[in-house]
Amino acid sequence: MRELSGAWKYHPGDHADWALATQEVEEILLPGVPLGFSTNFQYQLCEFDLLPGDTILILSDGLPERLNNEDEAFGYPRTEALFKKSGDRAPKEICAHLALGGEGWAQGRLQEDDITFVVMKVKAQERVIGQER
Repeated sequence: MRELSGAWKYHPGDHADWALATQEVEEILLPGVPLGFSTNFQYQLCEFDLLPGDTILILSDGLPERLNNEDEAFGYPRTEALFKKSGDRAPKEICAHLALGGEGWAQGRLQEDDITFVVMKVKAQERVIGQER
C-alpha cells in the first residue's frame, strides 16, 4: 500500500473488512482471497481517494463474528455503529472502543477467534515556510 496524491492504493488479499469514515461510514468490500490461500489468485489494485480527517479501519472478522452467551454474533451493523461513534478519536482510542464493545457484547464468553484492528488517520499535508517539498 502507498499514498499518492491523496489516493490510497492497496492490493487486497487479506481477510479483512474496510471502512472509510469522514462524517459517514462507508464499507468498502474488496475482492480477494486470504493471503496464502491460493498461489494462482491474481489480486487487483484498488484505489480510494482520501481527504484530511478521513479514518481508515481495517479489521479481521473476529469482532463482527464475536458471539455472546446466546450464540448471537456481534455483527457488522454493530461494528459500523461503534466505528461511527469513535471515528473522530485517535487510532488507539478507536481500537479500545471497538474492543470494549466486543467485550460487553460477549458477556464474559471467551473470545474464540483473533480480533485485529488497524486504524489510520489521514492528516493534512503541512507546509513549512521557506522550505520546498
